[in-house]
Amino acid sequence: MFSETVDRYLGQAADLIDGLYLHGSAALGDYRAGISDIDFVAVVGAPLSDDAFARLGAVHRALGGPHLDGIYVTRDELAAGPLAIGPTPYARAHRLHRAGTFEHNPVTWHTLAHHAVVAHGPPPSALAVWDSTDALLSYQRENLRGYWTGWVDGASWSLLHRGAAAWGVLGIPRLHHTLRTGRITSKTGAGEFALSTYDSRWHRIVTDALAHRSGQPGTYRNPFTRRRDAVRFTRMALDAALDA
Repeated sequence: MFSETVDRYLGQAADLIDGLYLHGSAALGDYRAGISDIDFVAVVGAPLSDDAFARLGAVHRALGGPHLDGIYVTRDELAAGPLAIGPTPYARAHRLHRAGTFEHNPVTWHTLAHHAVVAHGPPPSALAVWDSTDALLSYQRENLRGYWTGWVDGASWSLLHRGAAAWGVLGIPRLHHTLRTGRITSKTGAGEFALSTYDSRWHRIVTDALAHRSGQPGTYRNPFTRRRDAVRFTRMALDAALDA
């Protein structure tokens, strides 16, 4: 479970941070061992000194297990929001980087404000976390027009791989859900949204994607049939989301 990795981290780093908050799948009840990373926001009292950065870098390198990926921000940066702050330290794949914009987006801030798991420190309600529904919806629309449109246009043959198919089949409805409801959902929640929103002819490919996420056998024997359905579904879902 992700708690073991978090406990190891806090055992070595708790004195360097004021708070540690989990978002992503761990906060949305959809963490899958062996598949999911552990997404975090760490709150620090001041920009990291060289000594603190070196110590935290050593902690991340030694963790092992699932990736503990996230950002280090001050309370002022949390209150200002991702669109107003500059680069911050971030950890990715067991490496700590001095500055970047990794996870600087309204989804991270919204999930922190509404769903965060508190691993260390005060509740998010005590931190004046920036949160804007308008910015969240705008970001999701841009994500659809940019990343997901390019992905759908270029991913046709990669969809022979079940994991790639599941990424698109669950990823696009996830954004559609946010545009319709103003709320963030998990990948599994996106699949449930797809089953209740789109025509029943798409249920087989959505069910296959959900089964892949939970480590269960698929609904297709022929990968070319799965690819065909995934291509058609993702194009349909993208159009539906862009019209939301």
